[in-house]
Amino acid sequence: MLTIPIMRKWYDMIRSGEKREEYREPTGYWVRRFERAFGIPVSEWGKESGEAWIKLRNGYGKDSPTLLIRAGIRIGQGWEKWGATPGKDYIILDIKEARDPAVDAVPDVLMFIGRFSTDGNHIREQVIEAFTCGCCYWFASILQARFGQQYGADIVVDYVANHFATKIAGRVYDITGDVTEGYTWELWTECDDPPLRKRITEDCIMF
Repeated sequence: MLTIPIMRKWYDMIRSGEKREEYREPTGYWVRRFERAFGIPVSEWGKESGEAWIKLRNGYGKDSPTLLIRAGIRIGQGWEKWGATPGKDYIILDIKEARDPAVDAVPDVLMFIGRFSTDGNHIREQVIEAFTCGCCYWFASILQARFGQQYGADIVVDYVANHFATKIAGRVYDITGDVTEGYTWELWTECDDPPLRKRITEDCIMF
């Protein structure tokens, strides 16, 4: 995940939700870094609905205040009240949401999942396919082992979709990210139907 430094004034405004854009000079240095972070070339910025999680750090030490933002990217002119010079083009990060990893499990979990699902530049399609088409239980087990002690984590299952995931701090995740909605999740430990348990074990665990 890309980490970029940010002044305290802008950090506080983004954290509060007041500032919805962050700017960087469109130099080769920043273009290359953001191309890697978003996985799309600068020529496609603003044309695609690509998003990325970016870490904003107020300072350079590992304990400096940090935010995680989910943002889109484009080239354009920004707002003077948010630090832009009028008439000047910038790389613009359109901030969709900001989260504090110190108190919020979501960015922590999504960053961890991203280490499996992307190489920093591209989506790892084969990894995602493996953990959604047959090995979903085992990725759910990885998430439970990683986050169970920290946030509390339970393996859940949708019996119709034949799919396992992990419920962490009230949200449900698989290799694709947050899948809380769109499924009917039930705790795997509470399955007391032997034929059903046998079927899904054969399909998703002992395949």
